[in-house]
Amino acid sequence: MATDPAKEPKIGTPHAQPDVPRVYSNTVAAHPGAFDIVLDFGFQLGDQPHVPADVGARVAMSWEHAHALARVLAELLERYQEELGPLPNIEKARVAKEPS
Repeated sequence: MATDPAKEPKIGTPHAQPDVPRVYSNTVAAHPGAFDIVLDFGFQLGDQPHVPADVGARVAMSWEHAHALARVLAELLERYQEELGPLPNIEKARVAKEPS
């Protein structure tokens, strides 16, 4: 019986252990350095854009790994949009409220 290669795990694919925290993020800040980049993933309430986001995870990686990540994300986004259509313009969806 043949298996679907798309559903088989790729060699070298990390497997998250049960105790690895899962973090939802709706904002990211990038901090570039000469040899690496640091990404601060955070959460910000949509109706409070003037309040700084809480950083939930900080990920540092080499520029080579950042380039590989960008390629993987671009491929996944392309496949997603081929199947489900284009994503909405996030800038138009953003709630723009002035601080009170």
